[in-house]
Amino acid sequence: MKSLLLIKDDTSEIAGKTSALIYTLAEKFLDGNELTDIKEVFRMTRLGQMLVNDGIEEGRKEEVYRLITFMLKKGKTISDIAADTDISEDEIRKIQRSMQKSK
Repeated sequence: MKSLLLIKDDTSEIAGKTSALIYTLAEKFLDGNELTDIKEVFRMTRLGQMLVNDGIEEGRKEEVYRLITFMLKKGKTISDIAADTDISEDEIRKIQRSMQKSK
């Protein structure tokens, strides 16, 4: 935990690698309670923020996929969906193709 606190505000590449190494070691050697204790410290590091941002972005993509899928199933046209959502028609077509593949 002390190591994480020392590097949490450092944005250098070495600090990022050190943070990743500490995470790997923590995952391997700490139990659930100890991991819970350092979770908050990790959240404050650059790596922790990157992981949070990745999770948020992934959640947004899933939500967009669900929304487009729902609208297509309700019979909305691609151009109507694009106008309503500000998502490109190309992106909507990709989602439509992936829906057809999964059937």
